[in-house]
Amino acid sequence: MQTSAALAAVALVIAAACGGDKTGSGSAEGYLLDMARIHGNAHEVAEGIESPRFEDDATTEEIKQTLINHLEFVHEENRKFLADIERLDPPEEVTTEHARYIAAMRPALAASEQFLAEIRESDSRADLGEVFSGDDPTEDLVFEALQACSAIQAIANAREVEIQLYCSQLY
Repeated sequence: MQTSAALAAVALVIAAACGGDKTGSGSAEGYLLDMARIHGNAHEVAEGIESPRFEDDATTEEIKQTLINHLEFVHEENRKFLADIERLDPPEEVTTEHARYIAAMRPALAASEQFLAEIRESDSRADLGEVFSGDDPTEDLVFEALQACSAIQAIANAREVEIQLYCSQLY
């Protein structure tokens, strides 16, 4: 069984990051540096995430459990990532893009919860196939998150704050 684009999207919609306290002291540079730290951590974790692989003779239960384990890990890292972004105190010039970023990530996280629930409810390979063959509900959210992330990177570039948010690699 091959993993689908939906699994890849769920895995990388919101990659993973380490925890962090609210920092940045309200300055644009502090905010941007904190955002870069969070994204750098996410980039490192995302690079280490491999798509699940299955033997041709794997049972439905083995496939299902492998997918659940993988997606639970990704989902938890995504939840931490979102919490870290939400803890940041954006300066006025970044407030709109910061809010736009979070507004795209929250429903993406909810979609990954729904995706996990559908996998848990699957009783056969056909059921699992249906879960992965449907429309990807995160596609528009990924695009919106990428746009917001890129806008924040552009603000950093304009201010000559040398950071790398890895937007196109995380999304």
